[in-house]
Amino acid sequence: MRKVNIILSGFFLIFTMNSYAQSPIREMGKIVSSSMHDQELDIQTENAFVSIIAYSPNVIRVRMDKQKLKSDFSYAVIVEPLKTQVRFNNDPNTITMSTDSVKAVIQKNPFSIAFYNNFNDVIVEDEKGLATSWMGDEVNTYKKKQDGERFIGLGEKTGNLDRAGQGYSNWNSDIPGYTTNQDPLYSSIPFYMGIHQNITYGVFLDNTFQTNFNFGASNDRFSSFGALNGEMNYYLIYQEKVSDIIRSYSWLTGRMKMPPMWSLGYQQCRWTYYPETEVMRIANTLREKKFLRMVLHSIFITWINTSYLPGTKIVSRIQKE
Repeated sequence: MRKVNIILSGFFLIFTMNSYAQSPIREMGKIVSSSMHDQELDIQTENAFVSIIAYSPNVIRVRMDKQKLKSDFSYAVIVEPLKTQVRFNNDPNTITMSTDSVKAVIQKNPFSIAFYNNFNDVIVEDEKGLATSWMGDEVNTYKKKQDGERFIGLGEKTGNLDRAGQGYSNWNSDIPGYTTNQDPLYSSIPFYMGIHQNITYGVFLDNTFQTNFNFGASNDRFSSFGALNGEMNYYLIYQEKVSDIIRSYSWLTGRMKMPPMWSLGYQQCRWTYYPETEVMRIANTLREKKFLRMVLHSIFITWINTSYLPGTKIVSRIQKE
């Protein structure tokens, strides 16, 4: 059996190496054509198709694919672009697309994008020589790390709040009892903010495949984000305040309704509450300590099992007592 396992492992390694050898990196190449209309810039490069759309003066969407872009659809974004004044300038080396808040400068040879504010300060820019590329179906975009740049976001992740120097994947996984460096976890929130030199921006990657974020885990030159398949489809959000970036992000994806009052109270969860007396002890203790609103979660809800005690009965008992 050990010999068979070694043979199979060797075959898998050879197969994997051959697969990568057959999937060379495909770069964007230089721009071969472009068209500008209203608040959208369409570009074709030697190896890709690009659409850059101003969704608002502060939100710029970038779509890229190896093939012609398909009809637009998103599970996450609920809004259409706001009517936005956009100015274009096309010269021999660059195409510039400007709103009242953000300027996108697209280099023609090879293709790359840099975003600037009204003071001509760099917000975020592609890493020269990398920009966006494909290896097989996998696509990644590389951004130059600015001096002292910090990264926050991605929702429920382990590690420091500052994600700099770390790499993460988004692929919903049920990991009970996870360690302090476990990844991926339960939820996938492909949104982060970069902060450097009094400039703050947000990036929302809208792709349903497994997504990966590298904030300088292996180098100090660039950060990157990408997906195992599908389009490179991201939104660049620029605002002066973090709160305004969150406001723009939630404008894109929708804002939740005000939650019920009980959900704002104390909540606790553990594997199980057994027996019934334990449930009542915890509930009464919380009441004695003036926890007026409380929620008890259970991963394995043994006390709801009809062979023990119907959940509705114990809830009614807690409410009465």
